Amino acid sequence: WSAGFNFQPPALDGLNIDLTYFSVDYENQIQALRGTSGILTSSLYARYVTRNPTRAQVDALLASGLPLNTPINAAQVTFIVDGRRQNLGTTLIRGIDFNLGYLWETGLGQFEASVNGTYFTRYETAAAPGAPLVDVVGIINFPQRFRARGSLGWRQEALDARLYVNFTDSYVQNTVTPARKVKDYTTLDLHLGYDLGEATDTPWLDGVTLALDVQNLTDAQPPFVNIAGGYDSQSVNPIGRLVAASIRKRW
Repeated sequence: WSAGFNFQPPALDGLNIDLTYFSVDYENQIQALRGTSGILTSSLYARYVTRNPTRAQVDALLASGLPLNTPINAAQVTFIVDGRRQNLGTTLIRGIDFNLGYLWETGLGQFEASVNGTYFTRYETAAAPGAPLVDVVGIINFPQRFRARGSLGWRQEALDARLYVNFTDSYVQNTVTPARKVKDYTTLDLHLGYDLGEATDTPWLDGVTLALDVQNLTDAQPPFVNIAGGYDSQSVNPIGRLVAASIRKRW
């Protein structure tokens, strides 16, 4: 469920405030227990572990066609863990979505400033029924506590420009020992546009716009993460500065 409000104060024309609180309880989440901490020692996972399997059980599993990373000596197998994806998990999520915007007119043109983002107040998961909830917000492979995108735009007649700021909060990589902090990440995007129809008042150019867009204007490098490739593809884009020119027609 979620609850929110929109506020446009009459005393400050052009200001718009959107604020939404959300609460999600996600049960029977599909996931696998491969690599789960305590899988062999906790009674919570006993139903998913076969201890001291018979040779027939091991041979049947090896002959089932499951992919194997390395050859397995059936005589040395002492346990089998059911690592298939099943309806096991629970995730509890609480947070706030916000969007603030302000539009104003000046002698130099129309300006617009805005910022929107998400702040998680709670993000906990349980690997299986009865397992304890674990706080995972700000942990690698889960959402960062805070993400936001701000912009400042200007328009006058045929010209428009907008600068965007993208912010991704820092988080913890706990898949290495010792755990390490991954730095926050900020990038800038730029948009420049020119409306040919507005500039020339030519009917056949009505709705034709030239644009130049630059993603990651400063060519900021993603923060280092100690995994293959050296960056977290779930959180950042490693491409760097990307420039695109376009022509668009509206009708």
